[in-house]
Amino acid sequence: MNIYERLSTITDELNAVAKNLTVGVGNSKYKGVGEADVLSAVKPLEKKYGVYSYPMDREIVYAETFKGQKAGYKPTDPPKTTYKFVIRIKTIYRFVNIEKPSEYVDQVVFSDGEDPMDKAPGKAMTYGDKYALLKAYKIITGDDPDQYSSNDTTPTNYTQQPTNHSSMKGKTEAQVKQEGIKKGLQTIMRQLDKVENIPYKDSVIKQICMNHDVKEFNQLTFNSNDEYLALLNEVKKQIETEKDLAQMGI
Repeated sequence: MNIYERLSTITDELNAVAKNLTVGVGNSKYKGVGEADVLSAVKPLEKKYGVYSYPMDREIVYAETFKGQKAGYKPTDPPKTTYKFVIRIKTIYRFVNIEKPSEYVDQVVFSDGEDPMDKAPGKAMTYGDKYALLKAYKIITGDDPDQYSSNDTTPTNYTQQPTNHSSMKGKTEAQVKQEGIKKGLQTIMRQLDKVENIPYKDSVIKQICMNHDVKEFNQLTFNSNDEYLALLNEVKKQIETEKDLAQMGI
């Protein structure tokens, strides 16, 4: 078989890969597919049909360090410096016919990694390699885990016109939008409340408010689902940053 026939045969024999990886914390956690699960499914079939796959080339597309501040644990504590490292990598993932190495197929993927310490490159590489295999072999995993931060925190479209529902009758578009914002912020606050061992909850809120130049959490606003999800993701990342700093004793 040529390389295309080998890849096609592997695709036909691959079953769906289960979502055994838990991503996120608290109310924002969801099930995803781990790299180990993908490799466990792919490696036996690649061996069976004589295909070797590997990241043939990587290129850093973007790398940046963001410096910020987080509130102290006590009101009298001075703010502390925080760092966030972000990297985007382009990976060329190659699939080679072992019996005829001159035959190969390349899969190009882009992946991001973000971390307060030194793990951003590793996260980006792992993510890229996993998705190269998922896409090349058309592996079924179910619903897209990257579409939303969680299964139950996607709000209604807050820019929609008032509906005929009894609770919406007589309300203006501005009132509907304001109610949507209020419910969205309540959802995020419930996420914060349900996170276990989070004595730094106030620090997270202070940092988010500082980022958006507001004094109170309930003054935060958004104009669409995308902006809401961006805010939700920002809170989730700040929680993870605070957890990492707390573990380091900072």
